[in-house]
Amino acid sequence: TSLTIDQARAVVGESNATGRIEFKFGDPLRISGDIHSPHLDLTGFIEEKTSEESAPKDPNRKYVFDDSGLFDLTPYGLVVEAELKIDKLLMHGNQLSEIDLGLVMEDEYLSISPFTFRGSANGLFEGNVTMDGRQGATELVLDVVGKNQVMAPWPAEGQDPSTLPRGEF
Repeated sequence: TSLTIDQARAVVGESNATGRIEFKFGDPLRISGDIHSPHLDLTGFIEEKTSEESAPKDPNRKYVFDDSGLFDLTPYGLVVEAELKIDKLLMHGNQLSEIDLGLVMEDEYLSISPFTFRGSANGLFEGNVTMDGRQGATELVLDVVGKNQVMAPWPAEGQDPSTLPRGEF
């Protein structure tokens, strides 16, 4: 009826993670776990998108989103509850650190709480994200705080990035 892996360990190149994963078989299948990675490099696993790729393909399309449901895990019969901690995450030259994510997915509900991470310029992001479609139209709730954030998108030519203004939101 269940399978528990108490001392899971994965190593791919310089990346590594350890943790506990539990599967409870039934309807729905329940997956829970606690994973920690001191170093995770996703550069080889996630394609870097260009601005051309993010533009809509259909020039006659009026809206970015249509009126269909945003997501629905009901047909899969899956419930996920997980805690993910990553000390250092690399993606295409960008680095995030001190990542802490709590994840709950069930039916038409997704919660990421808490989510905390530091950006490459040491700014801190904290908050909660909830997407709930169980009562009809999907509701997205974001509660985000940014501290010590770089408030300019990029430095001017020849400007030291450490001189960019910082602020909070």
